Amino acid sequence: MAENINNLQSLLEKAKAQLKLYEELLKIKDKEMDDLIKSKGQAKQLKMKDDEIIALNKRIEDLSAKISSKDMEIDGLQNQTKSDLTKISKLTDDFFTCNGREKCPTGHPNGIFKINKPGMDVFNAFCNSTGWMVVLRRQAPGTEDFNRKWVDYKNGFGDLKGEFFIGLEKLHQLTWNTPHELSFRLGDVNGTTVYAHYDAFQIGSEQVNYVLTSVGKYSGTAGDSFTQHKGMAFTTVDRDNDLAQNNYNCANYFVGGWWYHNCFWSKLTGKYYKDGISPSDGIGIHWAAFRGYKNSLIFAEMMIKPKSK
Repeated sequence: MAENINNLQSLLEKAKAQLKLYEELLKIKDKEMDDLIKSKGQAKQLKMKDDEIIALNKRIEDLSAKISSKDMEIDGLQNQTKSDLTKISKLTDDFFTCNGREKCPTGHPNGIFKINKPGMDVFNAFCNSTGWMVVLRRQAPGTEDFNRKWVDYKNGFGDLKGEFFIGLEKLHQLTWNTPHELSFRLGDVNGTTVYAHYDAFQIGSEQVNYVLTSVGKYSGTAGDSFTQHKGMAFTTVDRDNDLAQNNYNCANYFVGGWWYHNCFWSKLTGKYYKDGISPSDGIGIHWAAFRGYKNSLIFAEMMIKPKSK
């Protein structure tokens, strides 16, 4: 009986030892399970982060594509705007080219423009970049004939790209109701260039023989050789309006129409001498205060511009 009890106690001790071992193993398993669960959780979180990053990258790619598309649209709009502005500019230039301006434009290269002033027929004029209209020019080779009759000086003659006179009627129409400045550019055979400026230029109508009504105040480097002609009517070889006596026609003797007095202090319509020497005093192109009556100028421009307000 005692032996059986001892055996049962031994078995019981073994069972307790095994149970304790099972408990220890269970704890280890539980820890392993916890660690595994945590690991899986972290992996899941990492996967979620990866998915978020992938989604963000996709959004970035989409936004980049949209930005590129907008940039292309902007470039297209800019190019279209430039094209439209070019067309508008061309249309504007074409409009003015066809219909003309009331005065010479500024900011354009020197050239020929149509002038369309109310009350006048549209006409071509040579304009420089600062808005001056050239109304008379003498230059090499000096082949244009300025020894002309009244009708030619009235209507104008010559080549706007070379030597010419714009015409007395146009000068009257341009200056009569609109105050104008007047400028002369003069050059001699030595290459010296001077200018003479007058701030109130105006001439009358044909009914008063295109009288030089006003010249205004002089300034410049050439000396004043034009104010003395104020009040003088225009004279040509076939219409004597000067103050010379005994039927003496200044235009007939000194060659070329001008606002002669008795006879002149300036005259830009005489014969052209390329060597700058007039064989007979007063026959060439002269500005007395600059080179006198013996020396003939080889370049001269007479220009007008509406007076600044």
